[in-house]
Amino acid sequence: MEPMTERHCLEHKRPILFYCQNHAVCVCDSCITEKHQSHTLLSLDQAQATIKEDLKTDIERLQEEICSIKQDDLKRSEADLKAQVIELKRRLSKRYYDRKKQLEEDEEYILRLIDDEGLRTLSRIKSYSETLTREQERIILIDHDAQSLEQGDSLSFIQNSKPIVSRS
Repeated sequence: MEPMTERHCLEHKRPILFYCQNHAVCVCDSCITEKHQSHTLLSLDQAQATIKEDLKTDIERLQEEICSIKQDDLKRSEADLKAQVIELKRRLSKRYYDRKKQLEEDEEYILRLIDDEGLRTLSRIKSYSETLTREQERIILIDHDAQSLEQGDSLSFIQNSKPIVSRS
């Protein structure tokens, strides 16, 4: 049950029976004659119905605004997300393109190094091969000269072998 003071005017201690729409307050019959005489007055039931209807209208309007705002927010969020996805994909593609390009450049550089080193090594091998061939030819000549000396006597061999020994 409601306390009696809430149902009575604090100023006049009389029962509250009306609602003044102009000031949006509940009033007693004494309040009407003193301050609210030419104002729009409603019974408490009428005021309750009007306020309920106003609240209902306000709530519906707020819900529509919230839904509209949420829809707008969701559409913006969706657009933002799509833009972020596109940007991330673009950046990732660029990063992979840059890495791929760098890898291709590195591959070309290393392949050139391998080719250059291969040519240098082949050149050294060819030079060693030529040197070896010349040495073999020289050894064959020394051997041939040594065999020719062996045909003669020991004194001739000893005297003529010095130049052959120095060449070897």
